[in-house]
Amino acid sequence: MKGLYSRADVFLFPSEADTFEMSVLESQACGLPAVVSSVGGPREIIEDGVTGFVARAGDTAHWVSRVLEIVDMKNKDIRAFENMRKKSRERVLDCFDWESVYNHLFHCAEDELETAPSDSEHTHSAV
Repeated sequence: MKGLYSRADVFLFPSEADTFEMSVLESQACGLPAVVSSVGGPREIIEDGVTGFVARAGDTAHWVSRVLEIVDMKNKDIRAFENMRKKSRERVLDCFDWESVYNHLFHCAEDELETAPSDSEHTHSAV
């Protein structure tokens, strides 16, 4: 798969139903800018304008303009394009490696436990 991602200029993921798509992470890990929908989980992976773009769901013209922006960047400003590729890879390595994901989930669970009412705060009534 890496070879295919590496030869592409942009990765499109128009799904509005996915909660968190691994193929977006895979493409970004290979340094491929992505365009994803404004609806669904993959929008959380993309740093809009830095590692790719988030396009408005259901708006074909907006999708086309985002894709053309990346293509034009490659053709007219190769440094900006290469920077987007670099930032795509860096973001995945920095934010979505196993340790980062574990730490995020651990801290979320820890926060939930701290804010959950204790058993002593509940009143129980016998029936």
